[in-house]
Amino acid sequence: MKKALALAMLLSGLLLYGCGSGGGTDNNTSSDTGGGSQSGSATVFTLNLVDSDQNKNTIRTSIMGNLPSATDVRVVIRSFATVTTDTLVCEFDENDAVIPGTCTIVPVASYTEVYKDIQDVAYSSNIQVGIPAGTGYTLDVITSKLESGDTTTHNILKYGNLTNVDIVSGQTNSATIVMTPLSDILNMTVADVVTSKTKFTVTLNNVLPIATVYKMTMSFGADAPSVVSNSTNTCTFTAPVSYTSGTISLQGTFTLNQSFLGQSDQTTEWTRLFPLASYNEQVYSNLNPLIVVTLPGI
Repeated sequence: MKKALALAMLLSGLLLYGCGSGGGTDNNTSSDTGGGSQSGSATVFTLNLVDSDQNKNTIRTSIMGNLPSATDVRVVIRSFATVTTDTLVCEFDENDAVIPGTCTIVPVASYTEVYKDIQDVAYSSNIQVGIPAGTGYTLDVITSKLESGDTTTHNILKYGNLTNVDIVSGQTNSATIVMTPLSDILNMTVADVVTSKTKFTVTLNNVLPIATVYKMTMSFGADAPSVVSNSTNTCTFTAPVSYTSGTISLQGTFTLNQSFLGQSDQTTEWTRLFPLASYNEQVYSNLNPLIVVTLPGI
């Protein structure tokens, strides 16, 4: 005989996403002063956004450029807790049929998200959002820019994260969050020189706030671009066949991680091409070309 999990039963009294403190809905607000989109009372929380002091331009063939001013800020407010679910465990016979009288309920604990709220506000170095009183919140903050004439597509600029945030009702609640440019987070790198027809690798940090899957494009002169989709921190290309030197350019297409999207959001509304020429960003490698060699007749 063997044991297997036959059925998971969620019983009353459990902490479930969407229940408990504040309703836990993926609501979006456009209020410039925050105030909260969740049901129930909320306490104003002030975030002071400061730039990261990470070193830029440490890689000779990567130019990180100059980011424009942000237009918008997205704050994702979440809390996590240990949730216990009662799981029905039964014994099965050799035909995979449940043996009567062998089923027992076993409590299984898991650490899971129990509250989530998304609030969008206009950019400022000091922003306010509304959060219900509680402890242990995680705050993820993304700044973005709506390009001129485009009211739906957010170019992701910077990201910051706070953990173990406590909100006390009736008190001044504030914190400083370090915002790191996406270029520094990705840290996309490629060898200074690659040789024609050989394989080479582009590496990056495939981490928050970007989604797991992304696309990488290699371009060289008038050749057709080569595009690969990947979900790891490396992409492999074959260098172009060329008898002249030149520059191989790399560019990734990144979208916002699903955890930071609301129910009505489309991934195409939160995206970023990196590097982006309009931001004076570059990631490139110099091509070591083929040399014409004449072999003597035999």
